[in-house]
Amino acid sequence: MATIINALPQETDFNIMQDSTFICNISVLDTYGIALDLTGYDIQAEFKRAYTGSAVITANIANGSIKVSSPITGNITLTLLPTDTASISPVNQSDDTIELLYDISLISSTTPQVILTPTFGTLNIQRKITI
Repeated sequence: MATIINALPQETDFNIMQDSTFICNISVLDTYGIALDLTGYDIQAEFKRAYTGSAVITANIANGSIKVSSPITGNITLTLLPTDTASISPVNQSDDTIELLYDISLISSTTPQVILTPTFGTLNIQRKITI
């Protein structure tokens, strides 16, 4: 199932299991509901414990965790592998869920540079019970 995201910032929260594969297909649309052409954009996402903290997970085209199958369709696939979440510990060991803040940024290669943040929110990672 695809998550439809407008080019205007939209909050979208995700709930995943720790040490599992998470795949999310995102369709980025302009303000008129038309697919945003992603040609020439670098796409990055960072997942942090706090806005000012350092990234716990980094996703981008270069490391293969973000893929664009056809730029003109505005479709992005974000993939987090089990190794991306396996070693993340909660702040309090008694917590069942690890909460990370994230955003996805589209950065143009044009001058002046255009930076869009179509989605942001919380990634809730449920700790694994069965090993």
